Amino acid sequence: MLARAWTQNAGKLQATVKLAWLQELNEGLIALSGAQAGPVGQALVQGDEARAFDAALKLGSLFPHRFYLELQRAGRADDEAHVTAAVQLAARMGLPVVATHPVQFTGPDDYEAHEARVCIAEGEILGQSASCGASSRASSISKSSAQMQALFADVPSSLANTLEIAKRCNLTLVLGKPQLPDFRR
Repeated sequence: MLARAWTQNAGKLQATVKLAWLQELNEGLIALSGAQAGPVGQALVQGDEARAFDAALKLGSLFPHRFYLELQRAGRADDEAHVTAAVQLAARMGLPVVATHPVQFTGPDDYEAHEARVCIAEGEILGQSASCGASSRASSISKSSAQMQALFADVPSSLANTLEIAKRCNLTLVLGKPQLPDFRR
């Protein structure tokens, strides 16, 4: 789906998966709501609970027992409002929540390279654009299990569901060897 999105439905900075593709190719997939960036989260942040409910209902029906409302606490201004609204919506709809973190780079030393890549992608000059430097050195690196437990101690089911999702996944990676998709002709 990502390859299709980048080749058939990409804008300047992002590719978007079409709803029809999700309807066609969702078998066996687990879906997360996308936190504030997804359709449910955007509606919640804008205070439109009806639109959030409709989006969650649609995605939940596409991914029965495989759709999770995603919660993030990465130091952004709207994080807490989103987490509160998403937890309330999840309780109302009987949907599970899951804690995630938006990792942009692996360690603090990768910050400058990441910011340079963002500016190149946006056609901006480093230090002269609001979007360059938008991520913080600390908020966009991997969090340890202990750090995530501290961040989401008030929503323990969101932590338990990260383990539940991991148990449901079966991916084997061979590190150090390129893994190319099997394109059918």
